[in-house]
Amino acid sequence: PGAVLIDLTTSSPELARDIAEAAQVSGRMAFDCPVTGGESGAIAGTLTAIVGATENDIAPVRDILSTFAATICCFDGAGKGQAAKLANQVSLGACMVGMADAMAFAELSGLDLEKTREMILGGTGKSGAMESLAPKALDGDYKPGFMVEHFIKDLRLALAYADDRELALPGADVAFTLYDMLDAIGGAKLGTQAITVLYKEEADAIAAGLDWSQYRPEEHGAHEDGCGCGEHGGDHECGCGHHHGEDHECCGGHGHDDGHECCCGHHHEE
Repeated sequence: PGAVLIDLTTSSPELARDIAEAAQVSGRMAFDCPVTGGESGAIAGTLTAIVGATENDIAPVRDILSTFAATICCFDGAGKGQAAKLANQVSLGACMVGMADAMAFAELSGLDLEKTREMILGGTGKSGAMESLAPKALDGDYKPGFMVEHFIKDLRLALAYADDRELALPGADVAFTLYDMLDAIGGAKLGTQAITVLYKEEADAIAAGLDWSQYRPEEHGAHEDGCGCGEHGGDHECGCGHHHGEDHECCGGHGHDDGHECCCGHHHEE
């Protein structure tokens, strides 16, 4: 009794509330405290702690949090730390796709990629993904600071939470679909910057340890039991604003015929 449980897992807000309630019943305290900042932040002790509790609640253990977190953000209620962390992951998903799109577009246009990256960082298109992860991608360094499989888990949690509340998250849907594709071809243990490999030639994928022959479109692209946007049924309206009939165009702007070319440049044969 009197013990404090600090849960650093990224999980569902509902689970965090259940844990907090169970702890309270037994005379203990538990609060959700997912973190962001990646492996480098953990090593340096500069993570951001995202807390589902009040400043008063965490006062007895604040010094412990400060040993690994340079920033502590309190969201004043059980489960709200998890919700805030998932909001971060939703934003990151869109930023990762934006970074990968921009670098692919720049390469297609014959631009100097590093000079383009620096230009973007000087304007409103800048992001943490462009600043911290694009350099690794440009160097062909796909070692994980944060693994693809863990990011997929976080996006799945966010999309399920939003689906339950009838909120469409088209940016997160696209990110989930692309990372699910990356996972399917062998990229689960790579860093999230490996999303850029989806835009490259097959030889680059092979060099990164990926195998496009493993991809089965019919088995991927859905974060629950439905399509990539997480909705269900044969004629529902997805987050991209289209109904899923036979000729519906997905967020990438392509119709779903037998041999359409997806956004990463590969044809999906039967």
